[in-house]
Amino acid sequence: MSQNYRLPCSCGQEIVVQTSQAGQNVTCACGRTVEAPRLRELRLLAPAEAVPRTEYRAPVAQVSFPRIIFVLSLIGLVATSLYGGLMFLGLQSLDLGMSEEQLAQRDSETIDKMNLEQLWGAWVSLRSDGLGLEAPPPELINRYRSKQLRGALTTSGIVAAAFATCGAISAAFSLQRKRRR
Repeated sequence: MSQNYRLPCSCGQEIVVQTSQAGQNVTCACGRTVEAPRLRELRLLAPAEAVPRTEYRAPVAQVSFPRIIFVLSLIGLVATSLYGGLMFLGLQSLDLGMSEEQLAQRDSETIDKMNLEQLWGAWVSLRSDGLGLEAPPPELINRYRSKQLRGALTTSGIVAAAFATCGAISAAFSLQRKRRR
């Protein structure tokens, strides 16, 4: 049969510890977790009367709010990082071709090569039909997509930074609570 000892807690209460619990974490009635000393040091504590085995409370896993926030922040950070990576890959795959200045220069040269009759026909067509259903050049479409992807990439970076900040703050709170015990 194992011997029982009284282990003092920082709250002032005593925890009855059996020799089989030497070196393990035990939980006080106040909720604090106290590490029982090794067997040699445990025998130096005041002996306690025999306690039935049913009174022993196994330590209960405590899930605190800062830990939950920390885990959710890590999940959010990973998700936004993946999203940002996909946006970056999408941005790299775009063929921007010509710059806006080069496109304007090309259009200007095309207009300069037209004779008066062709210019008048183009003017009448644009005046009556507008730009019509003709799609813009692929360079302009890709430039627009590039701006959209850069915006999404910037947003995902800001959100990732917010998740990282929340995670760091919750980790600091968790460490602070652990030190108070």
